[in-house]
Amino acid sequence: MADDRPNIFLLTSDQQKFTASRMGGNPYLVTPAADRLVAEGVNFRNCFVQSPLCQPSRTSILTGTYPQEHGVMGNSSRTNGVPSHCQMFQESLQANGYTCGAVGHLHANKGFSRGFDWILDMHESPIVETVRPIRDYSEEYAPQTEFGWVGWWCGTSPIPAEASTASVITDQAIDFINRTDGPFYLHISHEDPHPPYMVAPPYDTMYDPADIPLPQDPVRDKAVARLRQLSKEEGMHLCGDDQIRRVIAIYYGMISHVDRQFQRVIDHLEERGVLDNTWIFYTSDHGDFTGEHRMMTKAEMLYDCLLHVPLVIRAPGSEIPAGGVCDEMVEALDLGPTICEAVGIEVPDSRGRSILSVARGETSEPHRDAVFASVGRNTVVNVHNLPQGIAGSSRLEDAATMVRTASSKLIHNPNEEYELYLLDEDPDELDNRYGESEVADVQRDLEGRLKSWIDRYPIPPL
Repeated sequence: MADDRPNIFLLTSDQQKFTASRMGGNPYLVTPAADRLVAEGVNFRNCFVQSPLCQPSRTSILTGTYPQEHGVMGNSSRTNGVPSHCQMFQESLQANGYTCGAVGHLHANKGFSRGFDWILDMHESPIVETVRPIRDYSEEYAPQTEFGWVGWWCGTSPIPAEASTASVITDQAIDFINRTDGPFYLHISHEDPHPPYMVAPPYDTMYDPADIPLPQDPVRDKAVARLRQLSKEEGMHLCGDDQIRRVIAIYYGMISHVDRQFQRVIDHLEERGVLDNTWIFYTSDHGDFTGEHRMMTKAEMLYDCLLHVPLVIRAPGSEIPAGGVCDEMVEALDLGPTICEAVGIEVPDSRGRSILSVARGETSEPHRDAVFASVGRNTVVNVHNLPQGIAGSSRLEDAATMVRTASSKLIHNPNEEYELYLLDEDPDELDNRYGESEVADVQRDLEGRLKSWIDRYPIPPL
């Protein structure tokens, strides 16, 4: 008897912030695949990841636990990989008869390969041959300061679009679909628009920098000391407005190139007649500064541009309403329970909660009244690995933590540096109001929420 259970696709970009997506209403982006998913699915406009870095965020998504629980709080944490006691949701899918595959930016050598029948990491052939030239090229041509390479360099990829990392990942994904019978789960994890900011023609000139508005400048006298230092280490004092626009234009081109690869997969599913029996989840592991806060790439900081990501779900048939919009606050670790519930599998132990009832409009209760994030606890610090990584002093030995409601946000940085933002009047988080008497009630509420969360999920000792 044929197993007609639905297939599952998890499509992820890397380092794509919410405002750089059609889900976020960006008017400049050309992304027909994302547009289709928004038109045929539910757009969750308030999804937040639990870390601003790749490996910690992905660990939280897959295990449904917070960074301080699974221990991968930084990219060089004492816990270097998914702990064996943390079950990942694909393990539940595999145990229930799903053929599970993954391809792309996966950290496969860090324990992420558990639960997959097939996995091809970007550090393996044939993908790695497309990655190394990009990084070598950027390190050859990017300017340097006394700290090392700058964070704002961008350019045209020396590898043509049809042979790019994103294209090869998609080729491998389509091969997996073609050779897999029965229900499958496939995670397609693209590295773009992760820096170096480089993309091949025609995407490198798809957007005119002159058409792109500049992010607002931060209120420098209220910016925390770490932000000012990191901006200096990235060489942002040497980066003019025209270059910021140029970086954003390339970043948008990278997103459009990834969208083209998503379109290839969707078209292939449709040609095989299985699209209407497939759940599609599209999101990103974290965001990017791209000029916000006068910064580039990412850092161990907890601003919305690094934590607020797109999330859209397209379901088979009429499982959820097409063209739906949801403004409930969602954490990325809700994804695993949602996927399991979607295909009728028992949800593994998780801090996440399925958002299907929210997507269907079956509940009037708030899904979450606050979201949380943490980062830090690195054993190796002060390593500068721009243009593809982060500035030297970004890696924290201590931890930074964050609580965010719909209207306000509190960040606790190391060395007792606090930030408080009133998001209704300051959505770009430029005016730090911490310690001001006018916001004392808000500050007290947020501090109580953050303390309760840390008491429940303690930060591990150094």
